[in-house]
Formats: sequence, structure tokens, C-alpha cells
Amino acid sequence: QTAVYCSTGIVHIADGPNVIAGPSSIAVTWVSDKQTTGYVQVYEGNSYVSEQGHTSYSMSHAVTVVGLKSERAYRYKLVWTDSSGNLGESSWYNTTTAEKPQIINLRSEIISPSQVLIIWGNNYSATSKIEYGIGNYDTVVTISGEATNSTKYLSGLAGGSDYRLRVSADTSDGTEFSAGITFSTPPLPAISSLRFEPVAESAQPAVNASWTTNVETTSTIYYGAKGEGRREISQSDKVKEHKIKLENLSDNTTYEAYVLGIDNYGNIAKSDINSFITSLDTRPPKIENIIVETSNVGLNREDTAQAVVSYQTDEPAKCTVEYARGISGDSYDNKTADEEALITGHINVISDLVPRTPYHLRVICLDKSNNRSQSSGQTITSGEVQESIFNIILKTLNSLFGWLKIL
Repeated sequence: QTAVYCSTGIVHIADGPNVIAGPSSIAVTWVSDKQTTGYVQVYEGNSYVSEQGHTSYSMSHAVTVVGLKSERAYRYKLVWTDSSGNLGESSWYNTTTAEKPQIINLRSEIISPSQVLIIWGNNYSATSKIEYGIGNYDTVVTISGEATNSTKYLSGLAGGSDYRLRVSADTSDGTEFSAGITFSTPPLPAISSLRFEPVAESAQPAVNASWTTNVETTSTIYYGAKGEGRREISQSDKVKEHKIKLENLSDNTTYEAYVLGIDNYGNIAKSDINSFITSLDTRPPKIENIIVETSNVGLNREDTAQAVVSYQTDEPAKCTVEYARGISGDSYDNKTADEEALITGHINVISDLVPRTPYHLRVICLDKSNNRSQSSGQTITSGEVQESIFNIILKTLNSLFGWLKIL
């Protein structure tokens, strides 16, 4: 106990003083054995700082001195007046204010171009508010209650924008502190430079569709002849430079197309509808991989050979095989039946060939635009036929007697 002698008697401090130091304040409590006012006088070294207290008479005293600086050594004493107007004071006491309050690890996590999560902590329990904006702090969000760790979703942001943000906080003793960051929202996806370029030397009309997006997105194109249904081609890889080949188009036809893409946040960019016209098909089909296989056929009294001609065309076409006797020549007296459908894999059978006889042949093809192509001439020799028993007997009798020549 500290006794202070006044002109009318002694005032004893029955309990205390007890002090709780905050970052910018000290809260001092004590009990006196007589009713007095209560003040706390604070010095930093020998320099006077502040005196705060209450004028009411009480035996229990609680005084909070505010406006101090964090992490500073102070000394203080208790000062009072009793009901008779006598002044009194205590001895000196020492204390140190607490560490400076801080915002800890303030950061942003981008959720989408329009939404961000703000995360931070405090080294003291404190109330907080967020102020943010594009180039200013014109939007304020107050966080309810006191906390040491906080999160807050901010929505309705503008994509592709630079934001300034600060968190301001107040401790229970009224200490204000703040911290700030900047963050940028990703832009919403946008499509530019959509173009359609014909593919040269394509068997059927084809177009390369290409476009650019400002962020990585998937690639999808919807296209079709004007006035007809649309087909879809999609690529799931996310890129900025996009290219899709449109194949098997009709020639000299107006097509309509639009493209779209989805970014990493699920935002969709869609182009306007564009149109392009395919070129007139003047390219004949290419004939490739011609294979000729000869075989023999023996039926009743007729002994003949046949050839099977197989080949491919690089676009659907109707084809036939023209052929004639002889190793070579410009005339082709015979041909197989014309194919009825436009196809790319072809097989034609040449029947009734004379065995062991050379023939020359070529393939003639027409595509749907009646562009005509023909292969170079090829020479084959029909196979040797195993003769029927009837023909063998006739030849034997003829060689022996010669009488069959009249037949």
C-alpha cells in the first residue's frame, strides 16, 4: 500500500495500481481507502505527456490514458483530491506500451474478372473497414465485429481494371492503423481478327477459320450454308491464337459462321455472325494407288480372264475404267460400267478378257462439279486360263484328225 499524508489525514491506496498497456494507451485501476477523485499523470522520461482521470469521488478508480505511442517506456503517478479538497499523489510507476498494431499479410485472390477475395490479419483484435476503387477509395465496406483474421468477398468489379484498396482498423483502445494493396482484375474475354482463308489445293472446298482472344480460351465455331443448320467444331485447349479447318464444304456457296470461347473463369466470348463464300470447284479429283489384279474364269465352254482394278480418289467421285487390246495406244474401245455414287474407294472389274493377251487401260473420274481427271495409261497381261475338260478334248481330237476344223 502507498500512503499519502494530507493536511486532514492519510489516504491509503488499498489495492493497486494495476495497469494494462495497450499500443496507444494505459488502463490503470486502483482502490483507495477514502473517496477521492482519480487522475493519472504520465511522463516520458522527464517530459510531461498527459494527465487524464475523473472528478467524481470514489474509492474504486479506473483511468485510461490515451494518445500514447506504441512500444514506448513511460512513468506515471496517481493524483487525487479528497472530499475536503486536499491534494494527494502516489509514488512513480513504470510501464511500457504494447507493440504497434499492424495489418498482417493483406492480400487479394482473384476469383473472376468481377470478384476478388480479400484476406488479412491483425496482431490485435480490431474492427475493420475496406475502402477501394479505381484510382480512389470511393467504395467503403464495414466489417462487423472485432477479429484478428478476416476475409471479405468483393463483387461487382470491372474486368480488366486496376484497383487500389486499403484496410483501416481500430483497436479497443482506439488505436487506428491501416495497410493498402493494389490488384488488377483479369479482363473479360474478347474476340478479334476473325478471318476465313481458303485452303489451296484442297480436294473439296475448305477454309481455315482463325481468330485471336485477349486471354486464353477454348475454341468453338458454328458454321453452315446460309439458311441451313449449323455444324460445330470445338477444341478444348485454351489458347490465344485459334485456328480451325472447315472441310468438305460446298463450292460457290455462302456460309455463315460465328466463334466463341470460354476462359479459365467460365466467362464466354462470342463473335458476331460472319459470312464467307467458297470458291468455285475447278480442281479435278486425284487418282491414287491404282492396283490391278488379274484372275482366270473357266465356265462351261467359255474360257476367259478378268482384271480387278482398285484405286482411291482424294474426293468423292464417280469413276470408270477404259481399256483396249494392245500394249499401248490412244484409243480405248471398252469401259466398265459407270459408278452410281460419289465415293473415294473404288473397285472396277474388267471381264471377258482374252487370256495371255496384253491390254492397256486408264481410269476416268468425275467429281460432283464434273471436274474430270484421268490416270496415265497402264499395261497388263491377262492371266493364263485353265481350260475346261470339253475344250481340252476338242483340241486333242482336232490335232489327231483335223476334222473339227469344220465345226
